[in-house]
Amino acid sequence: MQYSFKGTMCLMNNNVAVDIQNVTKMYGAFAALKNVNLDIRDNEFFTLLGPSGCGKTTLLRTIAGFEDITNGAIVLYGQNIADLLPNERPVNTVFQQYALFPHMNVTQNIMFGLLRLGHDKITAKIRVGEVLELVQLSAFADRMPNQLSGGQQQRVALARAIAPSPKVLLLDEPLSALDLKLRQAVRLELQQIQHQTGITFIFVTHDQEEALTMSDRIAVIEGGQVQQVGSARDIYEAPKNKFVADFIGETNLLEVTVTDLSEGMGSCILPGGAKITCPAADGAHAGPGHLSVRPERIAINTSDGGLVQGNATRHIYLGTDVHVEVTLTRGEKVTVRMQNSAQIQIPEVGQAVGLEFEADAARLLVD
Repeated sequence: MQYSFKGTMCLMNNNVAVDIQNVTKMYGAFAALKNVNLDIRDNEFFTLLGPSGCGKTTLLRTIAGFEDITNGAIVLYGQNIADLLPNERPVNTVFQQYALFPHMNVTQNIMFGLLRLGHDKITAKIRVGEVLELVQLSAFADRMPNQLSGGQQQRVALARAIAPSPKVLLLDEPLSALDLKLRQAVRLELQQIQHQTGITFIFVTHDQEEALTMSDRIAVIEGGQVQQVGSARDIYEAPKNKFVADFIGETNLLEVTVTDLSEGMGSCILPGGAKITCPAADGAHAGPGHLSVRPERIAINTSDGGLVQGNATRHIYLGTDVHVEVTLTRGEKVTVRMQNSAQIQIPEVGQAVGLEFEADAARLLVD
């Protein structure tokens, strides 16, 4: 059996590993997935991101074969696998609940699947040693699951899933049961393991920070439809619509009047009457619209100047940052993120302020 070599950095390429073609999934009259199209590249860490009930886990389960699709095709390395049984697909899944066999030790848990696939015990044991070294659990080979921490159990489940060298590894919110500090540590480990093995990872999460820090590319999903696909920077800096802008990180959505659109730029009238020309998402149109401005891209001017004016109405202390809520003259609330520093002057609650931001800090969205 030819296993993936370990210890070698594998770079993402443009070959398509999984091609989702016009996939629809119906539950009676309810469409959980609506004409979804995605191409996921070989060796890529690809994340399906969205709120609960958006369809991301359903899409993952259709790739695994746990759910049948109503229409469309799922093509894995050139083969349509939509009609194959789960055990006939060269994919493995890591679930939220790790489902380790409680009566087996770590080695036996990992070896179980290899033996079921027909590998001899000697070859399987060698492979177990390789994957335990990969997940840094060689010293725990003889431990029982109840002797492991949550993070260690998660790594055993991961080792078990990658031991047969699947072409694609599906991860359904595998970090959700871990506490914050441990989640942050395991994120880095998952990235490293993905690079070392070269296996295509498809990762499901509702956590925006996880998606931004781990992914080569992200598909933002809502209402069973793909809203936007791109790198973390693309999606954060250039959201396509209000949902993506609001779901990824924090943003301020200002109601504006769009007077002109030309060559990817939109001219807008801001609350208070100031004018700005800024990048516009494809599909933006003249008339009422929304401008997205991230809190860290806004500066507070304590004089009467600024593109928009208002009053500081609340402070939120977050350690490294202070969030200042500003209520504009028309009643809209804007959040400004200020670095917590002795050199930064935080306006007093009730103080009149002006807000400044560069044109490239704003983006006109599709409603």
